[in-house]
Amino acid sequence: MNRYENAGRLDRRITIQRATVAVDGYGTPVETWTDWACTNANLDYPATGSGEQQYDAVHLATTTVLFTIRYRPGVLHTDRIVYAGNNYDITRIAESAGPGKTAKQQAPRGAYLAITAEYRK
Repeated sequence: MNRYENAGRLDRRITIQRATVAVDGYGTPVETWTDWACTNANLDYPATGSGEQQYDAVHLATTTVLFTIRYRPGVLHTDRIVYAGNNYDITRIAESAGPGKTAKQQAPRGAYLAITAEYRK
């Protein structure tokens, strides 16, 4: 039994974006982000993983969030999630399914993706 079987828990709307390359007015390739999928998600803020770090004299605060969505093939670690106007970099993707089955075998009902992502301020 999966703890997210109740669709009512997927009460937040997120957008998954994928990096693409476009050409600007000068003919230079520029990386841009394109909406790849919009879906409902459950949000969870794990007790660990958020904090502050320093890179080359730049002080960064990070927030780690766990987004759980219904199973969707094709989500990549190079994608990002947009939620509430903030961009979250995907750090981990885990499949969740019923006992003895993989998410691919159980899809489309009862399978989920648990996506861990970081927001850097």
